[in-house]
Amino acid sequence: MEQGPRTCSLLSKMKPAKPPSLIRDDGDEGRWTVYFKQDSTFDEPKAFLIFQLLTEKVYSSALQAALASLYQSAATDVLEEYAYDARLAGLTYDIQVLPRGIRLTFGGYNDKLEDFAMYVSRKLSRDVADVLPQSDAEFDRYKDNLLRSLNAFNVKQPYAHAVYYSSLLMQPKAFQYSNSDLLDAVQKVTLSDLKAYASSLWSSGKGEALIQGNLDETEALDIVKSIDSTLAFETISADQYPTRLEPIKLPIVKEGSNPTKLAVSEPNSSNNNSATQVVIQCLGESDKDHVMLEIINSILNEPFFEDLRTKQQLGYIVTSALKAIGNTRTISFVDWASEKDTASFSSGLLLEREI
Repeated sequence: MEQGPRTCSLLSKMKPAKPPSLIRDDGDEGRWTVYFKQDSTFDEPKAFLIFQLLTEKVYSSALQAALASLYQSAATDVLEEYAYDARLAGLTYDIQVLPRGIRLTFGGYNDKLEDFAMYVSRKLSRDVADVLPQSDAEFDRYKDNLLRSLNAFNVKQPYAHAVYYSSLLMQPKAFQYSNSDLLDAVQKVTLSDLKAYASSLWSSGKGEALIQGNLDETEALDIVKSIDSTLAFETISADQYPTRLEPIKLPIVKEGSNPTKLAVSEPNSSNNNSATQVVIQCLGESDKDHVMLEIINSILNEPFFEDLRTKQQLGYIVTSALKAIGNTRTISFVDWASEKDTASFSSGLLLEREI
C-alpha cells in the first residue's frame, strides 16, 4: 500500500528520540560527567540545564534530612525576589537536596541562562550566609512551618498513609525517614546546626550535568566550566560516591501461600475510613521488564477501577499505579473506603491472584 505524506510524517514522529550523548567524562576519580542533547528543531531559543553534586553528606541521618528541608525553604525564600523577576523574563530554577546529593535545575531562554545559573549557584554555594536565616526568630519561623507540615501528616487521608508506609518498607533508611524520626530531628535543630550544614553542603563531591536545548557542544562545555568555577567543590574519589537506591526486596509469595501483610493503625483516630494497598514488586531491571510492566498497568487500570469503584462501589478512591524504585518497578492497587469495603477489596484481589 502506497504511503501518503501524512502517513510518512506520522511514521517519522514515531521514531525513538536520540538520547543525550556523553561529551565529558573525567572517569571514576574525575570531577565531571556531562551529557548533552542539542535541540535539532529549534522551535524556541531555549535550553535546559541540570547540575548534580553527588555527595554522601546531605542525607545520612534524619537530622541531615531535616536540615536539608530547612536549607531549601530558607534559600528559596531569600532568592524569590530575584527569581520572580527572572520568571518574568522567561527563566526558572529549582533546588533539591536529595539522598544522593544536591540538584540544581535551570530553564529558559538560552541567551541569559548561563548568567542566571551562575548567579543562583554562587548565592547557594559561596554566599551561603546570604540565603540563611539572619536571626533565631527568623529561623524559628522556618522551623515552625516544617513542624506544622510534619504534624499535618496525621490528618491526611488513609490512602496517603498506606502509600507512605509501603514506601518506607521498600526504601533503605538512608533514602527516606519516618515522619516521627523527622519530627524528633526538627525539634532538636538550631540555627548554628543549619549554618554548619549549609557551609559543608557544597564543599566536596562529584559533578554530573545534562545540557539540552538551543546550544552547541562547545557552549554546553563552557557553561559547565562556569558552574564548576562557581561551585568550586573538592573532587571526591569513587569509593566516596553515595550508594545508589537499591530497593528492599519483598518476600516471594509461593503458590498456595498467603502474601506478606503489613498492618498499621490509622494515625487519625477520628477518621472512620481505612485504606488497603496491594503491592506487587518486579525486580527485573531491563528495559523489556519496565515496558512490560507499563503495558500490564495500562491493561489493568481501567477494568480495576470499573469493577471495584463503579460496579461493586467498594471505595471513594480506587486506583492502580506504577512506581519506580531504583532500577526496579512496582505495581500498586489502592482502595480508600470504609473498613468493611477495604477488607472486601483486599480479600477479593488476593483471591483472584491465588487462582
